[in-house]
Amino acid sequence: MTTMNDHLQMAESIALAMMLRKEWISDAYDAFIYAIRHHDDGWAPFDAQVGQNPDTGLPYGIFETPPEISLQTGPKSVDLAQKHHPYSALLISMHVFGLHTGRSGLAKPKGSVQHAPEIHTQFEALLAKEARRGSELKKELGADPKTRSWVEEPHLFAHYQAMQFCDLLSLYFLTQGAELRKTMEFPYKSTNLNDFQVKVLPIDERHYQLHPYPFRSEPLEISWQSRRMAPEPLGTDVAAILASLPFEKLSVTLQG
Repeated sequence: MTTMNDHLQMAESIALAMMLRKEWISDAYDAFIYAIRHHDDGWAPFDAQVGQNPDTGLPYGIFETPPEISLQTGPKSVDLAQKHHPYSALLISMHVFGLHTGRSGLAKPKGSVQHAPEIHTQFEALLAKEARRGSELKKELGADPKTRSWVEEPHLFAHYQAMQFCDLLSLYFLTQGAELRKTMEFPYKSTNLNDFQVKVLPIDERHYQLHPYPFRSEPLEISWQSRRMAPEPLGTDVAAILASLPFEKLSVTLQG
C-alpha cells in the first residue's frame, strides 16, 4: 500500500530526471516542478483517514475512491497551489480538468463512469469552475511581462503534457504489483516540442526498458516506500492499521 504523498514524491523524481531544456521550460521551471510535487496535495486529509473498500477489505485505492471525495480533492489541490504561484495553480487546475476529460486528449478514451444524477451535476460544476479558474489564471499570468510567455502555446500544453507523463509513470509503478505491469505507452513531449509515445517494457520485476529513453542519466533508479497489508473484516479501522505498519523500500531501474 502506498499513499498519495509517495506518488507525489515519485512524480517529482521523474520530473527532475527528465531531459528538459531551459529554452523549453524557461523561467517557469520552479513553478512547474512545484506543480508536479503538489498536484494532489488536496488528498492529504483523506489519506490520513482513508476509508475501507467493502469489496476488498483494504483501504481505498486511488482508482476506487468514492466520487464524493474526488469532488473535493482536486479543487483543494488547486486552492493550495494558488498560495504558492499562479502558474503552479494553473497547471494543477488543468490536471484536475483533464482527469475528467481524457487528460485533455492525451489518454485513450475509457468507458464512461455512471454516477448518480446529483454526483454527475457536481462533476459538471467542478469542470465549469476549473475552466473559469484556468481562464482567470491565464489572464493574470499573461498580464505580467515576466510570466506572459509561460501561458503561450505550444509551451503551456507542453508543460501540462510533461506533468501528465510524470503522473502516469508514477501511477504505473505504484498502483499495481510487478506481476501486473504490462508493456504500456505514455504520451511525451520532446525538448523540441515534438509529440511521441514512450514505451515502457518490463524486463523483470525490477528492471524496465523505456523507448525512446527520456531521462538525462542512464540507468535511472527510482524508489518509494510501501506497506504490506492484508484484507481486514468490514468495519475495521484500516487507517489506524495502515499507519502502524512498517515501511518497505521498493525500487525499479529504468534503462534505454
